[in-house]
Amino acid sequence: MRDPTASTSCLQDAPPISLREPDVLQRYGCAAGAHIVFIGTTGLGSMVMRGQLTASVLNQSFARHGAQSSYIGITAPNNDTKQWAMVQTHFDNIGGPSACVIIKYSVAWVGAACRRRGALVLVDSIDNHRAYSKPTLHNEHYSAMDAIIVQTEAHAAMLASWQRLAVVLPHPHGNLGAWGIADSVRPQIRGVGFVVQDAKNMPTRADMNTIVAACCRANVTLYLVSSRADGMVIKPVLDANCSSVYPPPTADMVGSCRTDGGESDHKPVVKKARVLNLAGWWSLGNISSIRDTTLQRRYYDSPRLLEAIDVGLVWRPGHQQGGRIAVDNRPPTRMHWWWSHGIPVVGYPMMAYLDAARRAGYPEELLNLTTTEQIEMALRRLAPASERSCLQRLSWRGAHLSSPWYASLELLAAVCAAAERCGQPLRRGAQRSAGRSATRVGSTAEPLGVDLSIFDFPRGV
Repeated sequence: MRDPTASTSCLQDAPPISLREPDVLQRYGCAAGAHIVFIGTTGLGSMVMRGQLTASVLNQSFARHGAQSSYIGITAPNNDTKQWAMVQTHFDNIGGPSACVIIKYSVAWVGAACRRRGALVLVDSIDNHRAYSKPTLHNEHYSAMDAIIVQTEAHAAMLASWQRLAVVLPHPHGNLGAWGIADSVRPQIRGVGFVVQDAKNMPTRADMNTIVAACCRANVTLYLVSSRADGMVIKPVLDANCSSVYPPPTADMVGSCRTDGGESDHKPVVKKARVLNLAGWWSLGNISSIRDTTLQRRYYDSPRLLEAIDVGLVWRPGHQQGGRIAVDNRPPTRMHWWWSHGIPVVGYPMMAYLDAARRAGYPEELLNLTTTEQIEMALRRLAPASERSCLQRLSWRGAHLSSPWYASLELLAAVCAAAERCGQPLRRGAQRSAGRSATRVGSTAEPLGVDLSIFDFPRGV
């Protein structure tokens, strides 16, 4: 049991935890025997993506890493007898938590409940703008957390300067079944896609005019894409002011993403088949055996999307809370969504987009656009099919690194790293049944370990 009122030992002199792929694979089975509990704090969709989906993926890939997981939700930040009893009953049923991941909102009494059971406590701040306020990060709710999960390297560095342990775990996409992946490119760009969901995440009117004008100048159709529970809606933007015909791209507009073996900073690194094989590998069999418990397929599987759109465009939201720094460090979910379809992306230099590009070896300059002219030039650079074919391979690589399967393993590795940093060994041992996955504990399926060759992307195109 940990003292629920004592200050965490993770606060002082704590550089951020940011793991690269080799680091993740080296810690592959580090959480074997542990139980990770995800605790939702609202009814928002974030609870599904960062809690229920991650728990489902971990349980489906249990034989790969040996850690169990479960999800529970609380209904209010204030403790009461009913909620306390519900949390304690869940902990009793699973034999106690090894680590708690509290989603989006820090809740002091939940952190205390986890620490009483000897668990490491992390809060996954996602896009919570309160995680950018120094006074807030030292209040009773955040003080009950051992570490704070953030989206960007910049946010993590800021928290480290405030002596809070930060863990960088970017928001994955939800395409766990590799649905609707483009496997080739067309000779010419027909359409540019822009994901719209709610008013807060829409660009300002001025930014939208910039985007529309650039698509006009590049002779491409802009489509607004809304991924809804009842299916995907794709609508073209009709620009009454777009009447001029602009010249085709010239030689000096051609990009540097090479597929002929020439010198380039951005080499193609993965085929579509590897993306499909990876998803099947994680789930211990054919990709068709994956259980889509959170109904993600409806947000991804759309022949119409692949028919209409060749390039995705991502931009800064124009109406979010928290000020410039919170907006600049919002999650890269939309970029990962496009990558999960094998669709190259261009866009605005949000911190998370630039981080994602670095992780995947994707050209950062394509995510550093702020004007009509820059967007037009980027689209013209992508006009040659060879350029988009190369970028598509890099997009597949980015899709792997942002997949629910890889992200779940990355989370386990980060939890282990945080436990080491905090001097708080993870509780391990026989766990009681918390769901379907518990029946596989100690099974004779594949032993713990990893065939590293399946992740060895740079060896072949």
